[in-house]
Amino acid sequence: MTGEMAVPPGARPVLRLFGPVEVGEQEKRWSLGPPQEQRLLVALVLAEGNPVGLAMIEEWVWDGVESEKDRSDAIHKLASNLRRSLRRAGILAELPRAGMAYRLNVDDDLVDVRRFRADVKSAAHLMAEGEEHQAAQALADALGWCRGVPFAALPGPLIDGVRARLTREVQDARLLLSEVEIRQGRHRPQVDPLVGLLTEDPGNTRATWLLMHAYYREGRLDLVQQVQGQANAYAREETATDVQELRELGQRMYDADPTLLSPEAVVFPREGPPRYASTTITRVDRVDDPEDDAASRGSATDDEAAQSQDGQAQPSVDPASSARDTVINLGKRVKSFHADTMYFGKQS
Repeated sequence: MTGEMAVPPGARPVLRLFGPVEVGEQEKRWSLGPPQEQRLLVALVLAEGNPVGLAMIEEWVWDGVESEKDRSDAIHKLASNLRRSLRRAGILAELPRAGMAYRLNVDDDLVDVRRFRADVKSAAHLMAEGEEHQAAQALADALGWCRGVPFAALPGPLIDGVRARLTREVQDARLLLSEVEIRQGRHRPQVDPLVGLLTEDPGNTRATWLLMHAYYREGRLDLVQQVQGQANAYAREETATDVQELRELGQRMYDADPTLLSPEAVVFPREGPPRYASTTITRVDRVDDPEDDAASRGSATDDEAAQSQDGQAQPSVDPASSARDTVINLGKRVKSFHADTMYFGKQS
């Protein structure tokens, strides 16, 4: 960050990891130092208050760049610069050093990723109480924090793995919002978001399923057939077969099955879209013993994606299960990402 920044009185600047790593307050944006400083911030933010050892910080800061040189002094200097950058941006945060580790203490309300996840969890609680309308608003609020590709302009295999997982979380929230809205008869506003999602991810079967329901409620069987055909053409290129759920849904729509207009019919009969490639995720580990720097290393494999690559079907769920269960499951998956896959939270 260059120069002192004048933060307006009473403003609430927020650390933004969606899009470029920066500080934002309403429509104003301030860059945060060089890429290495931004990488350090990302590692510390995603650890959610847990200590991150120097070895893991080195992996994040010099992602994919190997060297035998001891970079401890460079890390300490980056941490000092980051403290200065956050202070100038008006972010109230502490960045203490504990032996061979650093931790970032910052209010969850000042981090866009944490606000996103908090709103998703709020939606889960609302759905559990039968408040679908309020849950939809909470999901919309969550998506309001997603203003771009996570960590934009920061390359590297470790960053790429975390970006893929966070992007999947956002995609799940988008799909859940569309599902709840279509269930409640507000299908028309969901057409454009679903079309956009399929443009980004043409193999997303769940998005295709929801778009078919939206078009069916508009009486546009021609568009239903078009969307189904595009999805099956993509699936045949990847797996040499059509998607059974879409084929069966298309037939039911052609037959004007009256049960398709029930809210339960909108629920996708699987937990999520099939994936055709595995993804290896490198974790942000906490350090229980600050002196044990080696404890900060580790990696995890996305088991669901690997099973899809092997051609194994994902566990099916009852097609009549409610959207309430679906939203609650998302809240559980986000929590699981924290504890098991990404170490985005405290470990047991």
